[in-house]
Amino acid sequence: MPIPLSPNDTFDLVLRGDRTLDEQGKPTKEQPADAPIFVFRCLSGRDQRKLAAMIDEIEHPDTAAGVIDKTFATLRFVLAGWRNLRDRDDREIPYDPAEADTVLTYHEAQELIYRAWGWAPDVNFYGSPSNTASNGSASKDSAAPVPPAADSPAAAGQP
Repeated sequence: MPIPLSPNDTFDLVLRGDRTLDEQGKPTKEQPADAPIFVFRCLSGRDQRKLAAMIDEIEHPDTAAGVIDKTFATLRFVLAGWRNLRDRDDREIPYDPAEADTVLTYHEAQELIYRAWGWAPDVNFYGSPSNTASNGSASKDSAAPVPPAADSPAAAGQP
């Protein structure tokens, strides 16, 4: 759905370290019911370009402290909220984007930014978005097939 028709659309991400572990101790796609959930805005093309520029700045830092500052500024640009985030005394921490650097490590913020950057809604065979969110980037195996151009040899049945 076009962003102007649903400007408040969001999607959820859970840090890989907060997911349920399998028998080998590797994270699965399952998550405990009480896992912290980070809520992200769906971005327009213009906002995606801005996010890309912000990521470029993160990847080419002037200083180590600068990369941390830019990472949290970038996270604040796309972060819309969180749920189930609790302090050591088991009190819920209310969402406040200014506090992101007090509740997350640099590496957690980085993971969330790159996963949000790669997030895309599932796409069905015909290329229309489904109503289900995907918590990760599409791989070549999950991408919708693209039919050959009408004037290509493949369209004419030739290899």
